[in-house]
Amino acid sequence: QDTAGAGGIKPGKREKVEKAAKAALARGQSVVVDRTKLNATQCAHFTAIGRGLAVPVHVLVFSTPHAKCAQRVKQRVGHPGGVEGDRGVGVLKRFGKLSPPSLAEQIDTIVSCADEAQVSAAAL
Repeated sequence: QDTAGAGGIKPGKREKVEKAAKAALARGQSVVVDRTKLNATQCAHFTAIGRGLAVPVHVLVFSTPHAKCAQRVKQRVGHPGGVEGDRGVGVLKRFGKLSPPSLAEQIDTIVSCADEAQVSAAAL
């Protein structure tokens, strides 16, 4: 969604991401939606697309320590959504309100990764 807007360099609307995901899945392509899930309602927009097209829905949870995320965000430059520097660290503080995914949300697989080795091992 961070690059779904003007020229692929500006944030866009979730609906545009949904449309692109649905079209790619309908063509038989795999789709990865890189999205912060604040609650089940936000996740449901994307799980419904998968369910509607009878494709499995997998969730990869990155459980990077907050301090490490803050350090990365503070040093980041040029993020399309503006999540960088001190402003980005402020956005990161809201992540404490995230609700973890649940299989009850029509998700087939949930994999949690705390480090890069686990991310590599989690290839779905």
